[in-house]
Amino acid sequence: MFETTSEFSSYRRNLPHWQIGGYTYFVTFRALRILPNNSRDIVCKKVRDGHHTTYDLLFGVVMPDHVHLLIRPTKKDTETWHPLPSILQKIKGGTAREINIAEHSSGTLWQKESFDRMIRNEHELLEKWEYIWNNPIKAGLVDSIVEYPFYIRPSVG
Repeated sequence: MFETTSEFSSYRRNLPHWQIGGYTYFVTFRALRILPNNSRDIVCKKVRDGHHTTYDLLFGVVMPDHVHLLIRPTKKDTETWHPLPSILQKIKGGTAREINIAEHSSGTLWQKESFDRMIRNEHELLEKWEYIWNNPIKAGLVDSIVEYPFYIRPSVG
């Protein structure tokens, strides 16, 4: 079921998904298998490549079995925004193809549904940023985020 107005859209699978143009989103999607380092590199690159095209990337991290992102969809034209489901399909579909080729494998890589939450204020933005920042540390992968090669920030230049 999909509802839409000029600014608000929503749909539901197992989870509700709401979108309002101009909002920032905390997004999580999970892999169906553990991603080796070269596959996590592919995800990082794909997410960076979408920055300033269909979304603005604030921050993200690629964990061995899931991805967290803070992104803000950009305007498609003067009246509409790039839909979050399309953005995630490009990221997940594109990385699945590239990773399957790199790993000489086939099949589904990502769980179908993603978790997304509209960020409503600065406090919530900082809370989600801190959660992403600390995720590799809490998982015992590194002592500091700067040691973790799979955190994603926008490319400079």
